Formats: sequence, C-alpha cells, structure tokens
Amino acid sequence: MPEADTSAARPALLESDAGLRSFCSAIRSASFLALDTEFVRIRTYYPELCLIQVAAAGQLACIDPLAGMSLDPLLELLHDGTITKVMHAARQDLELFYLLDQRLPGPLFDTQIAAALLGFDDQIGYAKLVESILGVRLAKAHTRTDWAERPLSPEQLAYAGEDVQYLLPLYESLRAQLEERGRLAWLEEDAQALLDPELYRIVPEDMWQRVKGWTGLRSAAQRRVLAQLAAWREREAMTRNRPRQWVLRDSLLLGLARILPANRNRLAQIPDLPRPVLERYASPLLELIASARDAQEDEPQPKVESTDADQLNRLASIVRTRAEAHDLSPSLLAPRRELSQLLRGDRDLAMLRGWRFELIGRELLALAAR
Repeated sequence: MPEADTSAARPALLESDAGLRSFCSAIRSASFLALDTEFVRIRTYYPELCLIQVAAAGQLACIDPLAGMSLDPLLELLHDGTITKVMHAARQDLELFYLLDQRLPGPLFDTQIAAALLGFDDQIGYAKLVESILGVRLAKAHTRTDWAERPLSPEQLAYAGEDVQYLLPLYESLRAQLEERGRLAWLEEDAQALLDPELYRIVPEDMWQRVKGWTGLRSAAQRRVLAQLAAWREREAMTRNRPRQWVLRDSLLLGLARILPANRNRLAQIPDLPRPVLERYASPLLELIASARDAQEDEPQPKVESTDADQLNRLASIVRTRAEAHDLSPSLLAPRRELSQLLRGDRDLAMLRGWRFELIGRELLALAAR
C-alpha cells in the first residue's frame, strides 16, 4: 500500500491578511471545501486555535490564526450556505469555530458519520478511513506536535495538510455510496444535528451531573451544594481560562458536598484540599455551601432510577438484530445508554427522531411503554 505523497501538494502557509484574502478569493466559487483544525487544550479552559487547514478548487493551505490577521474572509466562506464543508469527526472543530463568532459553518458533510452509515465503525479515524477507501497510508510522525509553537516546519505543515488533502476524494466516494443506498438524507440529518448551537453553549448550572461520582450523593442538600459548587467552578475556570480540574478536582467537589463544612476549620479538614485553594477560596466556598445547603428552591432533580435489566437486554437484542440487518453499528442506531433513558421515561432521544425513529425508534417506544 503506498504512503501518502505530499510532494506535489505542499500546503501554502497563510500568515497575512493579503495572503488569506487572495486564497479565499481563489476558492470562492467552490461548491465544497475540506476543513480541519489543530489546537491545544492542556493548560487552558478554552481550546486555543493554532491552525486551520483548507482544501478546495485545487488549492491547499494552512491558515495561521496566531499570526494576528483577520479571519473574516475565511468566515465569510464558512458561513456561505451554498458551500458544503467537508470535515471528519467535526464536533471539536465546530466548537472552535463557534468560539470564534458564535456561529457554526454549514452545511456540513462529516465523513466519520458518512462512513458509519455505510457500515464502518462509528468512531473510525481519518487515517483508517483514507486507507480503507483510498488505499493510502498516512504518516503519523507529528501526532504529538505542539501546534502552538512557532515556527512550524515544512514537515509539520505537510502533515497538517494531509488532514484535508484526502477529505474531498473521501467526500465524493462516500456521498456516491450514500446516494446509492438511499442514506444521504440520514447523513444530512445527523450532520445538521451537529450544527445545533445548544451543543456548544456552556451552561454552568448544568455541569454538576458531569462530576464523576455524583450519583453517590443521596440527600437533597448534598445535590444542591454540588450543583452550586460545579457552577462556581465552571465560571472560575472560564474567567481564569484554566482547566476546571485545575480549579478544583471532582473528588474535592464531592468531598465538600458530602461533608458540608460550616466553617474554615472544618473546611481545612477536607482530605487533600490544597492550601492555595483554602487560602484563595475559603470565604466564597463557605458562603456558597451555606446558601445552597439551606435553600428550598431550584433543587436539582437527577434521574438515577434503576431500569429493569431483562427489559433493557431485550431492547438491546432487538437493536443488535436490526443494526446487523442494515449493516450498522448498534451504538449508532440506539446506544445502550439511550435505551436505559427510554425505559426511565426520557423521550428527548436521537432514536426517537428522524430516520432512527422510522427504522427502530417507533418499535422501541411501543415496547418500552408496555
């Protein structure tokens, strides 16, 4: 199997307003463009956008957002509804674009979703898909690159360029196969769901159920305190632009919610509570804990009810059978987590919308209601 040959397709590095305007003008008439990003998110709350790779109309470029130029010419193309944006596993890239100007680029064709609808693993990586469909093996030499460092080497730029160089032939192949199997509308439906702005809006008050181990809290007061602590941590992390776990680890949030310390001495007895946290946040934490503990309104209502294991297994078996018949992954059709939610009474589920509802959701809903 041939290695990728990038010698004839070296991406241009765009670092100036004039260079970006010229590139965007050259691809302005394209009906679709390939898009990818490189970012770092190790020491920050928000991802730092370091590189934007674009391929369209025979052009290939790496755009450097760290160079200080205006990205407006590119954003104009990204929000042109007549140009399809081809991406692979687009969720994280879409988050980055949403942070730029609170908009999402569409319409979208996600090659990972397309591949899953054609029977590939629903989490297939870009390199594996390129190898499977195009017969090209991509290099892996720069998978651990710190994309925030400058200057970028020609090898790094070539590696980054590969991430979009093969997206357009993938798009053409996958789209043709989806049309042949009558599943292009499925792809369009799932891709459109990724363009819901609510997926990328941060609501601190909703973060408490992401705290690992929260289901172990049984009292209403403990859950109220955890909800307030998690919201406070999220806002603090956003303000300081630091990872939320750097502000206060999940285990410490749970410890505070369980013990409900009423004074500084009791707070200092929380196992592993760092002294800098105690010194910096003792007063606001104690005030927040006291207020949330004694509150009587807006209590979080977690859904922790158990489900009938036999019934859950029956539904899962039906999903597996239907998925196999249609050459799909069961987790793409109706993941076990959603089956549990269905049995607990949830109805805002992917399986109960669009093509999934027609394929299996209606049947599962009827069985769950028995």
